[in-house]
Amino acid sequence: MISGVSEKKIPKVSIGMPIYNSEKYLAEAIESILQQTYVDFELIISDNCSNDSTEAICSKYASDSRVKYYRQKSQVCVEDNFKFVFEKSIGKNFMWASDDDLWSSDWIKNLMHTTNEGCLSFGVVQYIDSTGGVLKSTANHIKFNFINNLSIVRRVKFVFYPWFSGKMILMWGMFPRVELEKVTSNISKSDRKFGIDVVWVYRALKTVKIVHVSEAIFYKRVHYDSDNALTNEEPQFNLLERSFFQRMKNFSNTNLSVKNFFVFYRDSAYLEKLILVLCMPIGYILYVSKSFISIYKYKIKK
Repeated sequence: MISGVSEKKIPKVSIGMPIYNSEKYLAEAIESILQQTYVDFELIISDNCSNDSTEAICSKYASDSRVKYYRQKSQVCVEDNFKFVFEKSIGKNFMWASDDDLWSSDWIKNLMHTTNEGCLSFGVVQYIDSTGGVLKSTANHIKFNFINNLSIVRRVKFVFYPWFSGKMILMWGMFPRVELEKVTSNISKSDRKFGIDVVWVYRALKTVKIVHVSEAIFYKRVHYDSDNALTNEEPQFNLLERSFFQRMKNFSNTNLSVKNFFVFYRDSAYLEKLILVLCMPIGYILYVSKSFISIYKYKIKK
């Protein structure tokens, strides 16, 4: 139990929403959370000094006893805002929420079943556009299962899992709090350039399995009004609408760089480093082959 907090006041789930200038989609995102069929949660919102109508929107929803709204006195870096909402939370399980994505109504309820087993629980992704219309993506309805009992096997599998699967989105799943504390405690500003989303997930795999829940749907919104939540990179739009040549060019530019491999290599123990190096030749052959086939055959679902 967290010191100074009675058992009756501790929700089973804490949701952290770090935001900045989020007026366009914020109300819809908050509604998606408050309308969940599972109601034993707290929603912690941290406004990073927005200068649009974000504050007014949040103040409206703060009338709900489950919503706790904070406004930073001065701007903090993105990763610190993500850590802030986690540090303010008290639930046994924790999940981040973005200011523009949506959840299926049973998202929390369905994820709770496996999170209670000490796993990072995640459903399936459906990409949507600014109006909520479905988008084609190689990441739609991918099944993420990293359930091997050996953490080394889970982490090596994650390294060579195709980037087009959207594996960085796993950061938006439900974490057991005690395991997430280990992940967030040693995040540094230098990690940001490597993509904190994948770093967080890779570190979590040291102690937790990732379990797929097919009934839970995460609606990932792609639009021109916001950058990637943690890397500030421009979103990749509707990759499968481009020509095959353009898709492969994009793949080679963003997924075959040495940097992507060393994101994980630098964060591994000595034995893992050795295994990663030994697995790299065959790992990248499978990685490229699977990605190539996925792009070429349009293996996607709406």
